[in-house]
Amino acid sequence: MTPVLLAALLAGGPVFTDLAPGVVAVAQAADSAQAEKDRLKVKRLSDYDPRSEVRTAAWLAYISKDGDAAITEFLRPGGGRDAAVKRSQENVEINQAVIRDVLRSTTPDYYPELNLAATRADQGTIGEKDYFVRTGADEARARDEAQQGEHDRKVKKQAKADRDFVAWIAGNDAGEQVRVAAKRAVDDGSDFAINEFFVHGWASGADLDRDNHRMATEARETEWRRTVQRLIKAAEEAEAAQKDLTGDELARARENTIAAWKAVGGQAQIAEKGWQEAQDRAKEQAAKWREVADKARQSSTEQDWKSLAAKADSTGKNWADEQSWASAQAADWQAIADLARGKS
Repeated sequence: MTPVLLAALLAGGPVFTDLAPGVVAVAQAADSAQAEKDRLKVKRLSDYDPRSEVRTAAWLAYISKDGDAAITEFLRPGGGRDAAVKRSQENVEINQAVIRDVLRSTTPDYYPELNLAATRADQGTIGEKDYFVRTGADEARARDEAQQGEHDRKVKKQAKADRDFVAWIAGNDAGEQVRVAAKRAVDDGSDFAINEFFVHGWASGADLDRDNHRMATEARETEWRRTVQRLIKAAEEAEAAQKDLTGDELARARENTIAAWKAVGGQAQIAEKGWQEAQDRAKEQAAKWREVADKARQSSTEQDWKSLAAKADSTGKNWADEQSWASAQAADWQAIADLARGKS
């Protein structure tokens, strides 16, 4: 396997100078396969990334008339992906500042609808924060003003079975943010807090866990991919440096080349392990949400268990999809590690 073939598998443009026709054909096929993988990654970002800025930028790159060049420009260091992530981070900071201002200026008794909406946004996903700042705050303020101070935040007495269920979630759910939301309700202990978990906290926590997972794995994959591209370039340069060398100089150059390809393989193994761990986490989440869905279907209190079970089912399917995606990424990195091993 030549360096150009390995590079083509990763993202660089093919260099076919002085290669035999058969090698050129294989390299072109590898480059085409990588281009399709890059397009698939960008399409996935446009569909599933929690950040609207990233989704929009990814979609524009995906549908661009410039084709693969637009995908490359989007994914390159400092390109469209990085710019969109930066915009998202800036907008999150702005939105969070607005939310905290609202929380400081309202209470559960003074503008309670607005306070509740701000509390949910503060604890919620990037999308929930953005919605609150764009329209949610105005909608909640209008509800407060329409009620003219006559607010009723009373809810039905929560059954012991419901409280036990929330306590079980707090100690057993695979998702950190769902556990946090459940523990917050249990620690508060009021009927309102327990009801709020069922009405909003459960679903929001589930979405937040999913979003955090997607952003974390995407960020790590981007870092790994760029690192291995730099290492491959160094390995190819070390290999090219052997030309016209003899004797001890050639031996040293070969040692440098072997070390460089070992570095490529080491980075690929790190990435493969990272995706295997992500696969395991997603598998655990999918299994836990199936368990939650079963418990919800077996419950018979006055909660809307049908909707809760449906949310658990859809969340479990999301995690099953994450498991499949992680498995595919791990396989890609294993292939890269195997190829690098053959060079070292």
